[in-house]
Amino acid sequence: LHRMESEYRAGNSACRPNVISYNAVLNAAAFCGRDEREQEEAFKVAIQTFDELRMSNYLQPSHVSYGTFLKAIKKLMPESDVRENLVKGLFRKCCRDGLVSDFVLKEMSGLSTPDLYQSLLEGVTNDYGNLPKSWSANVR
Repeated sequence: LHRMESEYRAGNSACRPNVISYNAVLNAAAFCGRDEREQEEAFKVAIQTFDELRMSNYLQPSHVSYGTFLKAIKKLMPESDVRENLVKGLFRKCCRDGLVSDFVLKEMSGLSTPDLYQSLLEGVTNDYGNLPKSWSANVR
């Protein structure tokens, strides 16, 4: 991914990464790490990749990006208050960006406690069709 970015900045427009490139790195990170040290490194890659995507001048995360990053959090980050706060902030940002999809909800439900999940849904049932329209307005 970094090599693609470097080539793109050097003038090779064919190497410009797209959101799928970033999502592939997020997914690979989510399935890495046999031991704690490897999981830590994989999680650093996931965070850096998601942050680069969010800060990109020409790309933005998709609902797949959010769902896959949530999957990485679930698989690579131990349960803690820090993880819970990260999940809350990420889900709220996903809602503001209008990118809550069935995939995001599936990853959220497997990641958070039932109480946290329901509080983030703000009393709405977890059925995708019952969510506020603004939460999924940009899902493609």
